[in-house]
Amino acid sequence: MALSESRRPDEVLVSGGGAKNLTLLQAIGKALPGSRVLTTEALGVPVGAKEAMAFAFLAFESISGRPGNVPSATGARKEVVLGSVTPSPHPR
Repeated sequence: MALSESRRPDEVLVSGGGAKNLTLLQAIGKALPGSRVLTTEALGVPVGAKEAMAFAFLAFESISGRPGNVPSATGARKEVVLGSVTPSPHPR
């Protein structure tokens, strides 16, 4: 299913293993003519770091007591602080 010209993104950022696949990047560019296809490296974010950075962000939000979910995206009933912080039984 092709996107209409008015619904095409200006840019597509690719990360993860697929960002190293030139054939995949070219296919994305062909499927979305007029859209710039970049890897996250262009923004200074290593393509292999997406998951680690996402979990670090979510951990920071939890430690700060802020919700880490978006109900409109996840289908959750409300915003909640994710996870819990359990201190070590043997502090340094």
